[in-house]
Amino acid sequence: MQLIGTGILQTGSVLFHEPVSYLRSLTFFTSLGIRTSPLDFAANDAEKELAKQSAHALYVNPTHHNPTGITLDEGARRKLLLLAGKTRTPIIEDDIYGDLSFEEGPKPLKAYDRKGQVLYLGSFSKTVSPGLRIGWLVGPPDIVQKLADLRMQTDYGSSMLSQFVCRHLLETGTYRHHIWTLKEHLRERKNWLLGLLEKHFGELGSWGDVQGGFFIWFTFKKERAPHMQRFVGACHRRGVVLHPGFIYGEERQASIRFSFAFESLENMEKGLLQVRRAYDDQFLGE
Repeated sequence: MQLIGTGILQTGSVLFHEPVSYLRSLTFFTSLGIRTSPLDFAANDAEKELAKQSAHALYVNPTHHNPTGITLDEGARRKLLLLAGKTRTPIIEDDIYGDLSFEEGPKPLKAYDRKGQVLYLGSFSKTVSPGLRIGWLVGPPDIVQKLADLRMQTDYGSSMLSQFVCRHLLETGTYRHHIWTLKEHLRERKNWLLGLLEKHFGELGSWGDVQGGFFIWFTFKKERAPHMQRFVGACHRRGVVLHPGFIYGEERQASIRFSFAFESLENMEKGLLQVRRAYDDQFLGE
C-alpha cells in the first residue's frame, strides 16, 4: 500500500474506501497529500459520488474484511466491479486474509477483472509469519514493473532468505498443509471467542459469525454503549489493549474489533473478563 501511495497515486488524489475500514487507521496517505474518503459502494448515489470526486482509486478488502470480518458475496463483487468500470476507477483489492477461509468462498475481484483495472494484493505475513515481510501484487505489467523498481530503489527488496523459505513452502506443498492446519486452529479459536462473547457480553450487544480471517466485530446496543474513549482507557489500565471501532471510522455506533488469532484461549478469557469488569465499573457507575 505504501508503494502504491508513493509510486502510483499522486498528491491531491482521492482514495475511496468502505465507511469502516482498516485504511482509516493508516496515516501515511495524509503525509503524501492523498485524501482518503469513505463511501458506501452499495449506495444508490455511489456512482455519482465517484464521478463527482474524480476518484483516483478504490480500496476494498472484500474477503474477511478488517475490521468487521464481512465477506462480500459474488453478486456484490460483480456490482462493485461494474461500478468501478462505469466510472473508470481502478480498484486496489487487499486480499491479505483470502487464504484463511474456513469454507470455500467467492473468488477474488481480480478473478472477474477483464479490463486490468484491479490491483490485487496478498501477503505471507498473516498466513506464515509477520517477520517474513513478503507480499505480492497482481496487476498490469507496467504498474508491477514501476512498483518493483521503486521497491528496489527504496530498500533493495525483501530478504532473499525469506523469499527462499516461501518458495520452498510453495513448491513442496508444505504451505498447503500448513494452511489447512492453521485454519483448523483458527476455527477452534473463533468458536471459543464466540462462546466467551455469548457468556460475558450476550446482553450488551451483537456480533456476527465469520468464515475466516482473524476478527469478530462486536457492537454495543445503543442504550448499553459506554463512552468509548474512556472505556478504552479503563481497559488499558487493566492490561487489555482494545481496538475500538472509532479508529476504523465507525462514527454511529460503539464497536470493538476482537481478535482470536494471537492470544491463548486462557488469555482470551482473562482479557474479556477484564473488559467486562471495566464496562461494569464505567456503565454501572454512571
